[in-house]
Amino acid sequence: MIQVSGLIKDYGARRALNNISFDANQGEIVGYVSLEIYSIKLAEVRSLAVARPYQRHGIGQHLVAACVDLARRKGIIEVMAITSNEDFFRLCGFDFTLPGEKKALFIHTRNS
Repeated sequence: MIQVSGLIKDYGARRALNNISFDANQGEIVGYVSLEIYSIKLAEVRSLAVARPYQRHGIGQHLVAACVDLARRKGIIEVMAITSNEDFFRLCGFDFTLPGEKKALFIHTRNS
């Protein structure tokens, strides 16, 4: 099992993107995520990736938790994630909508 505490690095803000990586072995980055801040009200977890050999060790969850923590420290009210892996983000504490909030709806503009 990979030890994850203390290994997450926050590279700070650059144009409202906050890049966070996970360093497992002496400089080898094996996980990455960005927190894109749209406003004081909303930020988005984006570009979450963990190298295949390191998946299912909790690294992705720690990276998402680091994004949520960063959003809290910056005073952001809501954090969203657009994903095809809803079970993972639900495991991280996300839900489909916040009570009383608007919902995102989509339309496909190209034929399959």
